[in-house]
Amino acid sequence: MFRIKFLRNILFISLLIAVVLPLYNIFFAYPSFVNLLTENIEDDAGRVGHHLSSTILFTDDYELTTDFIGHDFIMMVEEVVRDFRLVKFQVFSKSGEVLYSTEPLDIGEVNEQAYFYDMVAKGNRYSKVVRKGGKSLEGQRMITDVVETYVPIMKDGEFMGAFEIYYDITASKAALNKELLRSSLIQMLVALSLIIILIFALRKAKLNIEEREVVEAQVQQYKDRLQILISQLSTLEDQERKDISEEMHENIGQYLALSKIKLSRLIESNPEIKNDLDEIRKYIDETIDFTRSLTFELSSPILYQLGLEQALEWLTAHISSKHSIHVDLVSDNKLKGFKGEISLQLYKTIHELLLNVVKHADAENVVVYLLDDGENIDVSVKDDGKGFDVAEVEAGLVSGKSFGLFNIRERIVFNRGTFDITSKKEEGTIARVVVPKHKRSDL
Repeated sequence: MFRIKFLRNILFISLLIAVVLPLYNIFFAYPSFVNLLTENIEDDAGRVGHHLSSTILFTDDYELTTDFIGHDFIMMVEEVVRDFRLVKFQVFSKSGEVLYSTEPLDIGEVNEQAYFYDMVAKGNRYSKVVRKGGKSLEGQRMITDVVETYVPIMKDGEFMGAFEIYYDITASKAALNKELLRSSLIQMLVALSLIIILIFALRKAKLNIEEREVVEAQVQQYKDRLQILISQLSTLEDQERKDISEEMHENIGQYLALSKIKLSRLIESNPEIKNDLDEIRKYIDETIDFTRSLTFELSSPILYQLGLEQALEWLTAHISSKHSIHVDLVSDNKLKGFKGEISLQLYKTIHELLLNVVKHADAENVVVYLLDDGENIDVSVKDDGKGFDVAEVEAGLVSGKSFGLFNIRERIVFNRGTFDITSKKEEGTIARVVVPKHKRSDL
């Protein structure tokens, strides 16, 4: 899912780029380039004006008039117009009168616009970009794209007049438009290519996810079936154990008891072989004890007759006496008489956990906690043994090496419960099982 979300985000960004970049070029990049072009032309106009003003300004302090527009000046202006491909060039007096113009009809006209007196007459350059077909600052209709620039003529800080220079920027704008168009097309092609690639990637990822979901659903079905089979096999095993236990109790146990009675009578009637018969009776007693113990270990009659808590009381006492380890049962006394499938599964689980402690923990003391909160049964087996690395045990559960614990976990999970192990080396272990009191109803 993370991959799909990531690809969707990239697709959204690509779409955004495909839309935003052309808009950026139109509303930001293009105006910025035009402004830059205008600034460069202003600088060029300033340099041209400075150069031309040096030919008409003298050291004397008087006003600029037509008398100062000599042949040399006109020749220099024509050269500048030719070199810089100017559309128009004019010279203004300080009062705004046109003293010279490349369009002679404009000579003698007076510029009375506010910008001339508020900007130019105060020593500031003033420019305007005029599009083809638009009107210049003086109201003239332009047949090309131009930058109209006023350059003040200053002498010792005093305004003496101004140059008006019209630069033809049609070719520059065309080149700029061409570059921006090419850039936009490249950006859109890259964005569209990325979008197409991402769409195919998303489609493939979606198909892979759908296939994986189908496989996961099949695996889950197989797992559910396997758990049901395990539960059924466990039930069959428990029933078989119960049957064997009852057979041993009702047949082998009774036959051994009758043999012991007959042997006692035989001892009374044959005192000369009493020692040999006593030894045989001792073997029979040991066999009866072993058979009784095996009967309880196979399937505890107490569990079926009296319930879970009483069966655990017998089990903890039996483990203590048989394996020389102190085992206590701590209970809230709410599960006396509790019987059924869940009680059987819990009894088997606790039995296996206690045998694990005996085999592996090197513990001296074990406590079994049995609690009932009304909805769930909470069982913990705590020992003071050598402990272990839980990560290694978890790995063993996955690989199947810790089959006993794996079997416990599968049994508990199947009954909608939880199984957790907490352990540290040299600090003992706590195995905790929590299961609902009632069996699954979906079987």
